[in-house]
Amino acid sequence: MLKRWTELERTEITAIRRRFVFLFLPFVMATIIFSTFSVMPYVQITAVVFLFLFGIVEYINGYKGAALSDGLLGLFFIYLFILFHVNNSHFFTLNNRNDQKRNEKRPEEK
Repeated sequence: MLKRWTELERTEITAIRRRFVFLFLPFVMATIIFSTFSVMPYVQITAVVFLFLFGIVEYINGYKGAALSDGLLGLFFIYLFILFHVNNSHFFTLNNRNDQKRNEKRPEEK
């Protein structure tokens, strides 16, 4: 299996990328159109994983420039994920409604 991945040509890697984009793009568009942003972190994580996988395949086949660009783009998406989802604790907490109720009960400080 590893030998097969090491013998891919650039056109074959591009064809695999196109198939992935055409399969993955409808999920991204549905997430944006229907505003189901609770799904967006999972879409971003999936994109990052596939970017790194494509980067590894390109690096194995000797396309170091393309692998570097995939890696940098993956790191950028990780940065965006941390910026938007880790700072908003509602993604990682299961008791978000309880936290909201607790915050609403606190008296306002003057």
